[in-house]
Parts: sequence; C-alpha cells; structure tokens
Amino acid sequence: MAILFVASLLLLFGVILYLRQQLTIFEIAGCWLVSLLFIHIWLDISGENLQLIQHARTIPLFAAVSISKAFLFPLMIVTFINLAVAHTRVWQKVGLSMIGIITISICDILHYHLHLFYATGWRIQWTFGIWTFIFCVTLSVQPLFYSLLHKEKQSSL
Repeated sequence: MAILFVASLLLLFGVILYLRQQLTIFEIAGCWLVSLLFIHIWLDISGENLQLIQHARTIPLFAAVSISKAFLFPLMIVTFINLAVAHTRVWQKVGLSMIGIITISICDILHYHLHLFYATGWRIQWTFGIWTFIFCVTLSVQPLFYSLLHKEKQSSL
C-alpha cells in the first residue's frame, strides 16, 4: 500500500514536471541535489542523533520511506519551484510556494499515518517548519544555478 502511494505520487509529479518544464536540466539537477542534501541532513539529525523519529523495521516500509525521501520529496520541491519560476507575479510565486510547502508537509504527515516512521519525540507540527526551510533554501539557490548557466553560455560565445 505504501509503495503504491509513493509510486503514484512519483508518477504524478514527474508528469507535471515533464509537461510544464521551465527550468533547465542543470537547474533541476542543482535544486534536486540541494533539496536532497538538506533532506538527508534533516533525517540524520532527527533520526540518528536526536532519536526523534524511528523508521519502520520491515523492509517494504523502509524501502517506501527511502524512495520517498530520495526521490519523491526532491521531485515535489523541484516541481513546485518549476511552477513558481514559470509565473511572473510575486503573489503567484508566493502562492505556489505555499501550496508546495503544504503539499509536501501533508505528504510527510501521511507517511506518519501510514506508519512509515514513528514519531517518538517529534511533534508533527514541526513538519511545516522543516519543509518551509528546505523549500526556501532550495528556492533561494535556484537563481544561482540560473546565473551560473547563463554566465557559462555568455563566456562560450
């Protein structure tokens, strides 16, 4: 059940990203890696060091968590950044960013309710703050990748 949930969301956000692609491959890869880095750091600190989260002990559930943390959540972040970059007005960008943060947070809370991890000392309300931080950091790094790409194009001419 959990693996089907993760696979269906991967397919949905992959199709949205493919159909509405505004970012270049370099920007997508850069945002993906930055978000993956912060997700991995967050998992290590909260799970291993502070022991706020315990992952499921069965292999299929742990595989679902691993796939969603390595592929689903970065894909969701990159998709919503891609949609936000496509719009020119600030309120549209902020609105899409808020929708993205809420969607990612709800997906993480669904992981909790599907018993993919157990919150031993973690408060579920903190999820919104963590995903807001990860999304904002990734969104703020995206113009850096854009400027690096266009600087490289201008220097090669």
